[in-house]
Amino acid sequence: MHRTDGAGATADNKHTGGDPQAGTEATVVTADWLNDVQENIAAVIEAAGIALTKGRAEDLLDAIRTLASDVAVLEVAHRTSGGENGGTLTGGAWRTRPLEQRGADGIDGASVGSNQVILPAGTYDVEGWQLCNGVNSSAGRLQNVTADVTLVEGATGNSTGPGSSDVVHALLPIGGRFTVDAAQALELQIYGSQTQADIGLGGGLSGDSLGNVFAYARFKRVS
Repeated sequence: MHRTDGAGATADNKHTGGDPQAGTEATVVTADWLNDVQENIAAVIEAAGIALTKGRAEDLLDAIRTLASDVAVLEVAHRTSGGENGGTLTGGAWRTRPLEQRGADGIDGASVGSNQVILPAGTYDVEGWQLCNGVNSSAGRLQNVTADVTLVEGATGNSTGPGSSDVVHALLPIGGRFTVDAAQALELQIYGSQTQADIGLGGGLSGDSLGNVFAYARFKRVS
């Protein structure tokens, strides 16, 4: 694709109708520019599996709708049932967050098991968050355990430490883009500076029949 560059184009490569009184000619619409526009539009339509139809005004609109609805997404969460707490967070080292698949599952070749997300080669966006409870300083990250490298650093936080009568949650958002060159095992990991038994990974709501969610991540394949 390119901006118009025919005779009479403006300095910033835009079309002009010219000005006869000033002796300014209108922009010449060249064949290569028209073909470039045509082929870029046709490429979007054909990528959506739609045949080009002469005289049909909805080809491009249908293609955009099809491609927008065909987003490859995988969702995972740390969830417990009823009033069950999230579990112990042992302080002083990075810990693996329990995870299970939930919701959308549209990434071919991806899987979830043993608290790990397996993603095939590609570029991805991740958005999510984690809770921790009463562990003082805390942080989250997305870790490629196959290659032993941090893919996305999450937020840091602070929650009241063990022994306090006012134990509070810290919410640790995470978001970013990363690339894996081959199928890799990823973990959502969390760090706390002090150990908190039973509720360190989140305190459950007593009597909540809907369950509790202590962490969530959504992976979207970009390319």
